[in-house]
Amino acid sequence: MISMSAKSRLITIFNANDPTPTARTLRNTEWDEAHVLIVGGGRYRPHQKNNLRRLKSWASGTSRHYSKVEGDSWPDAIWKDEWNWTPISTENIDYCDISEIVSDLFDIQDGDTIDLTSGTKEMTADLIRLANASEKNVVFLIQTRSGHTLNLSTGELQQNSNDLSARERIWLSSGYIVDFPGVGNADYGKIWEASKKMQEVSNSPSSRLDRSDAIGLGDPITKIIPVVEEIIPKLGGNKKQHQLKDLNSGFWLEHTSAHLLATWPDVVDCYIGPRLINPSFNESLGVALFTIFHNLKVRKRFPPGLFKQTRTKEEYLALKEYRENYFRGSELPPAALHSLFQSIHAVEFDFLAVTKTSFIVGECKHMNCVDAGMLGRLLSNTKGMFPIHSVPVLVYSGPECMHVSGVNLISWPRLSDPTILDLIQEGEVEKLSFEFTPSDKESKSSVKVDSDSAFEQTSLTGTQKDSVIEGLLSSIKFAPPMRYNPEFINLLNRFGLTDTQGLLRYINEKFSEKIGFTINTSKHNTTEWIVWNDEEE
Repeated sequence: MISMSAKSRLITIFNANDPTPTARTLRNTEWDEAHVLIVGGGRYRPHQKNNLRRLKSWASGTSRHYSKVEGDSWPDAIWKDEWNWTPISTENIDYCDISEIVSDLFDIQDGDTIDLTSGTKEMTADLIRLANASEKNVVFLIQTRSGHTLNLSTGELQQNSNDLSARERIWLSSGYIVDFPGVGNADYGKIWEASKKMQEVSNSPSSRLDRSDAIGLGDPITKIIPVVEEIIPKLGGNKKQHQLKDLNSGFWLEHTSAHLLATWPDVVDCYIGPRLINPSFNESLGVALFTIFHNLKVRKRFPPGLFKQTRTKEEYLALKEYRENYFRGSELPPAALHSLFQSIHAVEFDFLAVTKTSFIVGECKHMNCVDAGMLGRLLSNTKGMFPIHSVPVLVYSGPECMHVSGVNLISWPRLSDPTILDLIQEGEVEKLSFEFTPSDKESKSSVKVDSDSAFEQTSLTGTQKDSVIEGLLSSIKFAPPMRYNPEFINLLNRFGLTDTQGLLRYINEKFSEKIGFTINTSKHNTTEWIVWNDEEE
């Protein structure tokens, strides 16, 4: 951390399109007073205003009270302390709203430290010119994405000792709370790297895909699996811990991928099954209860009154009050709280590896091939949840590695090579060269099924598809508003409807007149994508 004299001032420009660089400056520079220049704030677009609100929320050390809606903050019993981070001295931060960087609106003082990381090139140039014209003794700094502070006045490059955590970076860049159920372990990763692998040869692609639709299909058609009895003793003997009791469930691949990625020298943190949660408690609760309602086993852990069907706005408001009294009034039983945390997220990924400069965002498929729909969903979710510096990776059990449809498709044993992403980009990936343990088993298609999930993912018929869509639309009419992408799309995914290409148009044509709504396709990333007819009256 760069030290400065007593009563020192820090001056930096707010980055309206991504608050992360501004937060990195405030975190890694010592200061008594910080002046964050909000240049042209009156012209900010809605997402830029939200970015500023997120920065202020970040400075407080929590996103718990971020929602602007009264009564929408998170209850004590449903907030994890680990979701917070270390706050900074908010009372000594001055957010200076100025139209432009000129001496009439902002002055430079002797001893000021000016961080040039944030802001546009024009703003940075204006700030440098203002500092030079003042003839004051100032220090210019830049924060690097690799976690260093560069002193432009002396040339000193210093490693930051207290950089932003993964949770902070996700909040700042995407505006989501993140829950990390598991952590990648480099020691386990080294065991997986040295472990024996087995080939299962099949006559057909996984999940009944047509050969013409199959991507990454080997010749012969091959699925690569671990030799469980060989690796389990080395991992500590606990099959359940490593999800190795049933390979066909596919959950072992999430753990294995995270452990292998944790061995990469550039990976700072690696997580299993990260869940991104909407900061609005009421919206997140609505998603969770809808998911729980469709799982009879889990629903029994909650009072039946929480799932009462509503047909009018008055009935919904009464139900909302009942739910608020239940969730805010007392601590939940452990089983119910566990189920709520399993369902309250907007999006869940299979793994997340964090480097100094990027997020490696991943899904896993224990299949001998994938299809374009799987790649498209991962790319869409990755760019939606991690809009800045993200790398989508789909890990599967087939033998190939390639870059296709914007996604890196990787055979899981190749994660032992930390250069695999570079090799894929350069088109220099060689065939797998290690020896396999022979197997005479024939691979069977499989899909992961979580015992706490609301459905078993299968192919839906046209009638089933319409039933799912109509049921979801009817149920969200009086619920807290949600965005089409990702919240509504991920609800559809949870109930087995995974092919969402052209779906918004289909919903509009098939159900708008029957249920009574209008679709605004240009606002699919906002809560205004659907307008109910009775709201227009």
